[in-house]
Amino acid sequence: MIVQWLSKNPQAKVGKVVLVAPWIDLEKDDWPAFDFTLDPDIAKRTHGLTIFHSTDDVEEIQTSVKYLTDNLNDFKYVEFEGRGHFTHKYMPDDTFPELLKECLAE
Repeated sequence: MIVQWLSKNPQAKVGKVVLVAPWIDLEKDDWPAFDFTLDPDIAKRTHGLTIFHSTDDVEEIQTSVKYLTDNLNDFKYVEFEGRGHFTHKYMPDDTFPELLKECLAE
């Protein structure tokens, strides 16, 4: 995950970052490779950090998004309803215009 990589590489700078339904193994049980300390200022080393989240996603995503929004600085948060985990099952069609717009915005 880019959040982990940026946290572990404080000298790194990247372009725009859009996290869609991000998950972090907060329990450090399932994926020991995700064991890292979050740098709350990673957004300063991007051309913008945005989190897309749907209020009806699974509990692990809800918990991860809350952790990120509580601990990161200077990010944009976009909340959706009824989009689940942003899969075909929950999306209104095969497009995701909000994501495209965010990626192309300066």
